[in-house]
Amino acid sequence: LESSSDVIFVTDGESDVSERYLEELKSMSARLWLYTIGSRHNYTLNQYAHRSFLLSSLGSSMKDLSESIKDK
Repeated sequence: LESSSDVIFVTDGESDVSERYLEELKSMSARLWLYTIGSRHNYTLNQYAHRSFLLSSLGSSMKDLSESIKDK
């Protein structure tokens, strides 16, 4: 990854991503965009997320997903 990269993480709330890796992303000024399809975010990923979005279902949330990527 290059400094100032964007990382998009789509999950159902489960994750085996280590805090060490998340710290590395943070140290490189990478932005983590977290999209969780389900009822709750993974706590650790959410703590490191630049922005996080909770989607009830992918099919009904495609518009919200694409709109949220636009950095306002």
